[in-house]
Amino acid sequence: MAWFWLSASIIAEVLATLALKASGGFTKHGFTFLAIVGYIFALLGLSKVIQVLPVATTYAIWSGAGLALISIASYYVFGQQLHLKEILGITLILSGIIIIRIAH
Repeated sequence: MAWFWLSASIIAEVLATLALKASGGFTKHGFTFLAIVGYIFALLGLSKVIQVLPVATTYAIWSGAGLALISIASYYVFGQQLHLKEILGITLILSGIIIIRIAH
């Protein structure tokens, strides 16, 4: 169940970050609300996970997967460019997450 909550927490954090960008510095209230609710859900899920999995493992996966997914989502949602070095970095992060997951 911890892996479910970790996945849900990562997705909530990614959606909240996209909403934060779309909020225009908190000027668009609907997106501001989505960002706040998303971050609350993400942290609640994360708090459940660290009761079961080691904090270092949890945070490495949460932050790494969040970073990779936000980079990819920003490309599609906001048209932000990803250069070769960024793609390589994301690939290395995802490789590290896979190694950590296999170890647990």
